[in-house]
Amino acid sequence: MEAYRFTREMGLTHADFFRILPSAIDHHPFHSHDRHVEIDYGGRSVQIELGDEKIRGIALLQLPYIEMSFAFDGFSDAQRKAFMDRFDLYFRRGGG
Repeated sequence: MEAYRFTREMGLTHADFFRILPSAIDHHPFHSHDRHVEIDYGGRSVQIELGDEKIRGIALLQLPYIEMSFAFDGFSDAQRKAFMDRFDLYFRRGGG
């Protein structure tokens, strides 16, 4: 299977990301170095590269965000969807 890659912006800081990550990946083993994370799924892997922390200003509101690049190796479409569904559930922010 060819690696599947995509990039997205998420409204959080690096500290937020590393605090939430273990639960979001169901405590699978992972290695991190600087802003690169590799998650081991026993023969399959997900690599996440974190961009610089940035601030988006809306009037007086200051919101942190980072760009994340995802690369999936050895995942079927269904497995990738299941990973992202869980990942998004844990990283979801919202109100009301």
